Amino acid sequence: MRSVLGFLGVLLVLIPAGLSLSCKKCGKIGVSTCDGPTNACPPDHVCGAIYSVVSTRGVETTKSYTRECFLQKQCTVEAYMSVIANVKSQIGTSCCDTDGCTPPLPKLPAGSTRPNGLVCRTCVSTNSDWCDTYDTVQCSGDETMCILGTTITTGHSLSCTMCLEIGANTCDGPKTTCPPDHMCGAMYSLVSIRGVGTTQGYTRECFLPNQCNIEGYMSILAKVKSQIGTSCCDTDGCTPPLPKLPAVSTKLNGLVCRGCFSTDSDWCDTDSAVQCSGNETMCLLETTITTGARSEKGAVRGCATESLCDIGSHSVDFGNKKITSRYNCTSGIPGLNGRIPGLHSGIPGLHVGSILSFSVAISLTKLTS
Repeated sequence: MRSVLGFLGVLLVLIPAGLSLSCKKCGKIGVSTCDGPTNACPPDHVCGAIYSVVSTRGVETTKSYTRECFLQKQCTVEAYMSVIANVKSQIGTSCCDTDGCTPPLPKLPAGSTRPNGLVCRTCVSTNSDWCDTYDTVQCSGDETMCILGTTITTGHSLSCTMCLEIGANTCDGPKTTCPPDHMCGAMYSLVSIRGVGTTQGYTRECFLPNQCNIEGYMSILAKVKSQIGTSCCDTDGCTPPLPKLPAVSTKLNGLVCRGCFSTDSDWCDTDSAVQCSGNETMCLLETTITTGARSEKGAVRGCATESLCDIGSHSVDFGNKKITSRYNCTSGIPGLNGRIPGLHSGIPGLHVGSILSFSVAISLTKLTS
């Protein structure tokens, strides 16, 4: 965060050299305010606040707010950046210069979505302060610079329940300490055949903020739909509300994708097509690999809403088993001509596939038995 501010900072009115202020230090995700202890700042610092909002396809998905001691050049910043396709981050800062003062809510710039002809490499890492890729993102508006932002956090970490249950909409399990900047999350999925729910799955674990409040659905085979939702909470040991599932449309939209599933491999391929419906504009291949006391693999291919493609890939360790899942997408097409085009990955996300593959396998076993 401070590295970003260092690049973007502009000067505020100078205060006398050597003066030390007492300022609040706090940080919170999902809100536009926070409170915390008061600390003495280094000389020539002021009390500052930074506010950021992340939006996906123009819809706000995550916001965060931090108060701490700022250098004067870090005040009154307004900036935005394109993280990956369709994901924008708006950032603003503000300051005040008296003991214990509260900075005004920082202003956020109006971000432009009009491409300006420039491109930058784009990548995201949740477990390293480095990432590199050949993938690119189109710059827009006043975005004229390529930026690498790194964060090393040693702050407060939440304790959250980790569990997985097939056939239920709740679960319980041991608590684990989450990485910093994570929240307690839940994911709920429901597989339906001919409109009748057949299998549900529920998991709880540590989520990144951009993994919260997701709603999406997919068509796996003819008459087989899966609805998926996520939810989060941000206090120690909290229980997230039951995730909302989106309304599913059965109206065909003219697009098709290959449709198949496997219960013993992390790959499946077929010449059979499934007709997409509603907002299903993407073809999705979801793979799951489970290692530990019992090893399993699974794969699901079909039509999906774009929100599911944004979930991406993730690994989670439940102690006696580790589940690694990956979402890969291409655009839905009017017809199948040879093999599906090369796949591209979404942003890192939660292990939705672990529940989805298992739930689909159970449901399709019922269908074919």
